[in-house]
Amino acid sequence: IFNLIKGLKKYTNLEIYTLRLMNHDNLGHKDYIVNAHGYTPLSLLLRNIKLSLDSEFMKLLKDVDIVHLTAWGFNYIPFIFLKQIFDFKLVVTIHDIGNIIMPYLYAYGYMERVGLLLSLRYLSKYVDKIIAISESTKRDLINIVKIPGSKIQVIYNGIDEVFKPINKSIAKSYVRDKYGIGNDCIIYVGTAHPRKNLIRLLTAYSLAVVKGLKNDLVLVGTVKQKLNDLLNNVFRNNEKLNSMKDLILSKIKAIGYVPREDMPYLYSACDFSVFLSLYEGFGFPVAESLACGIPVIASNISSMPEILGDAGILVNPFN
Repeated sequence: IFNLIKGLKKYTNLEIYTLRLMNHDNLGHKDYIVNAHGYTPLSLLLRNIKLSLDSEFMKLLKDVDIVHLTAWGFNYIPFIFLKQIFDFKLVVTIHDIGNIIMPYLYAYGYMERVGLLLSLRYLSKYVDKIIAISESTKRDLINIVKIPGSKIQVIYNGIDEVFKPINKSIAKSYVRDKYGIGNDCIIYVGTAHPRKNLIRLLTAYSLAVVKGLKNDLVLVGTVKQKLNDLLNNVFRNNEKLNSMKDLILSKIKAIGYVPREDMPYLYSACDFSVFLSLYEGFGFPVAESLACGIPVIASNISSMPEILGDAGILVNPFN
């Protein structure tokens, strides 16, 4: 959203409003901020119902030409009713439908799958255009949700201009001083969500260390909070890995959240990045790695082959 607004602001004849829970990007656009307690589907639905009854928001909609929903779900259905009242075009960006394709990996499971599938089919009947962030997402919407392809436009995600190559020796020096990472390394960036396939990644890395791999594995993001549980799964009933457990653990560096401006240094300091996700609509770490000039090992399914092209190695993430 941050980069979308930056891009739109290049067109000086546009007046941009954002509807968000908080204001933290300092871009100088106009915000219509509504209090909501959390990001759960129910809290967002209640927020949007509240908006539908807000007289000031109604005044704003009278002069709005386009409403762009940057996410989807049944909580956005109130905007369909508002579209019937006000003469605006409704556009929605759909990043992926992982909740529908792999419901067993999500908190609300198959119940959520049914609700999201029905709401997306309903939403698709009334929106003027759907933006899919990859051809992979577009195919999923056509084949699984049964949305006509003519209604879907593929517009790839952009990445922040901060991501660019940095001289390797400078990057390694910076990363060593700030994060204590001095060895040659491999980088993973992302969450610990089950679809990110981290147990297999950590197992594959551990087996490679047993076979003589010297590189450390740097984990950036929320993996740090779940690392102990993940590693317990990796070492459970595996005598070969347990025999070298101390060495393996010494080479895994979970550094948690990293400021955006530091990410190019981390990428550039590493020999390559790994991203073995089971499903992605796009895969930002793949694009960020390439922008920083390092190769990628990524899954050969979903959107990853489309985003990576021939700039890395594609592997079976289930092996």
